[in-house]
Amino acid sequence: MKIKAYIPAIAAVILSSNATLANQNQAYNSNHTTSLHQAIELLDNQITNIDNLFKNKLPFYESNSIKSKFITKDKQYIIIMEVPGFDKDHIKIKVNGNKLFVKGNIEDKNKADDSNNYMNKNFNYVISLYEDVDQKNISSSLKNGILTITLPRIEVKEQDAKEIPIN
Repeated sequence: MKIKAYIPAIAAVILSSNATLANQNQAYNSNHTTSLHQAIELLDNQITNIDNLFKNKLPFYESNSIKSKFITKDKQYIIIMEVPGFDKDHIKIKVNGNKLFVKGNIEDKNKADDSNNYMNKNFNYVISLYEDVDQKNISSSLKNGILTITLPRIEVKEQDAKEIPIN
């Protein structure tokens, strides 16, 4: 939840503690309105600065999910995933049974300065494969932060239905 959601409550505290703005004996006029707007604007600017501080320090502060697209063609399926910042050493793709596992992980322990900065960025996708995917010939490529996984299709022969007798 963004800190900006607390602005009305914080503004109420400021107003109740500020005798000039909250004095009920004074007539309500444009000076009060202007002062109120200035106080809220000042508060909003301070909270925006706090938001920016956390955005720069905490990579999980805003949700950044991996965008993906699934394309069906006559002879293949194509999965396209946006994985900015990942290189091929950070990504593992495996197939097991009728599942495709795509996992990415970056760990950065920045020890250049005396701070304890640490960043961990990861994703994990499990994709159920259709019966007509040729699992032996799946290929992938990574270029400019775009991971493309090509799943060739094979012809699946219809099996004759077997009738089950009722006892």
